[in-house]
Amino acid sequence: MVGIAAGLSLCGKVPFIGGFAEFVTGRVYDQIRQVVCYSNKNVKICGSHAGISLGEDGATHQTMEDIALMKVLPNMTVLVPADFNQAKAATLAAAEHVGPVYLRLGRSKMPCFLPEGEKFEIGKAQLLSEGTDVTLFACGHLVWEALQAAETPRRPAPSSPARSTSSTAASATAWPRPSPSTAPHRWSTWPWTTSSARAAPPTRCSPTTTSAPPTS
Repeated sequence: MVGIAAGLSLCGKVPFIGGFAEFVTGRVYDQIRQVVCYSNKNVKICGSHAGISLGEDGATHQTMEDIALMKVLPNMTVLVPADFNQAKAATLAAAEHVGPVYLRLGRSKMPCFLPEGEKFEIGKAQLLSEGTDVTLFACGHLVWEALQAAETPRRPAPSSPARSTSSTAASATAWPRPSPSTAPHRWSTWPWTTSSARAAPPTRCSPTTTSAPPTS
């Protein structure tokens, strides 16, 4: 599939290939590296079910290393949209971009909270909320979770700016964000929740106290 896409790109086409993120980046990594990236072919690779969003299929179908694998390749551009609207805009931006692109998508449902029709600008972050105490960086489906974390009361309550690093526009226009109960659910997200407090690591077993050996 990767080889055919590379050949189509030499004919002036803009091929999009897709599959599970685990397999479309890992199983054919050498082909992506040698056939696509090394010679800067105009191929777009779409990896769905990324991260652990496909929990029911087990660890064999989950990938946590795909971003790292793609980011180290020459000429590769990695796009990680945050919701349905941004995924649509990112797909159009990938088609216009000349060179290899990895478009990372998820699986489970999530709120659609970014404005429709907003231009996706490759290489720029997007400021989604203002704050002064803590800066939260997120990409992809965890952008929604970062926004929720920024609005979570803390003791003392910090003012937390949230930034999306999905390679989006740098505009900081504010808009009303729907709550999860009213937001339309499209496409996918990791079913994670964020918390200001992390669970303490498990304690190791204490060494067993033994009595002194008997004296003769």
